[in-house]
Order: sequence, then C-alpha cells, then structure tokens
Amino acid sequence: MIPVETGDRGMKIRTGKATDKQISLWKELDEVSMMNSKVMMQLNKTVHWEIAKLLELGVSEEWLKETNPTSQQIKDLLKGFLYLREWSKDMAIRDE
Repeated sequence: MIPVETGDRGMKIRTGKATDKQISLWKELDEVSMMNSKVMMQLNKTVHWEIAKLLELGVSEEWLKETNPTSQQIKDLLKGFLYLREWSKDMAIRDE
C-alpha cells in the first residue's frame, strides 16, 4: 500500500502485482517506442541535412517555407540539382 500525498492522509492506494506477461508486454511496448523515436530522430537529421544542402546549392529559404516540400520531394530536388551540377561540369570539360 502507498500512502496518499494529498487529501485524506489516512487513505491508502491499493496496488496489485503485475504478472510476468504484463511486464513482458510493457517491455515490448517500451522497445517499440524507443525504436520509433530513434527512427524519427534519424529522419529529422536526414531531412535537415538535405535542406541545408539545398540552401548551400542556392535554393531560397523563403521558397522552401512557402512550398513546404515533403521529404521525398526534397530528396528528388536535391538529386536533380546534384545531377545538373555534374552534367554542367561534364559539359564544361567537353567545351575546353
């Protein structure tokens, strides 16, 4: 029994004992929750890196805010810019 902090000090809260099955389920839920948060953190790092790269390549920050592209659109845009950059380098070498 746990003493109650507020209210009637003579009152106590009854607690039950958790079964092994319940404890196992809680551990699984906790592991899934931790995995989800790690995936989200990695996704955020990736998206922030890609946005930083787009800004470095000259994409307007205002345009990114206005268009609010999805993660996949950001990746596609970045691939397109990097492809064009490489293509322009190849064309410059050919023109020499």
